[in-house]
Amino acid sequence: MKKKTKSRKVNYENLGATYQVVEIALLNQVLKAHGISNKRKRRKICEDFFFDQGVIIDEGAFQTEPGGKWYAPVPCFADAEGSPDEGFGRTKKFYKLADNFPGFHEYALGSVEEFFIDCKEQTRFDWGPEHE
Repeated sequence: MKKKTKSRKVNYENLGATYQVVEIALLNQVLKAHGISNKRKRRKICEDFFFDQGVIIDEGAFQTEPGGKWYAPVPCFADAEGSPDEGFGRTKKFYKLADNFPGFHEYALGSVEEFFIDCKEQTRFDWGPEHE
């Protein structure tokens, strides 16, 4: 009988927080590209945006038409097979938000601080192309 491989449990909180840092890095690059050189101003914009975006993700919903059905954004993650050079394919393995996930708005200010203070505006990981 084939031995079952051990699967490593994926930590959604870690995925969510890391993804938030990726988004912060991207917004920071866009702000720099559009002439906002003041680090404090960029950080404050990121704090405001990601806190508000977190509230929308955690507690918000939208309609596609007046009086229509409501939809709530719920980020999930999929394993990506491949590399940046060769491209990525997605698997059917999805990691969904746990019921006890504290919330993206709860992580927002800490994620911004991690990026601007701890990481000195550099991520410790590869996340994709730079904004030009």
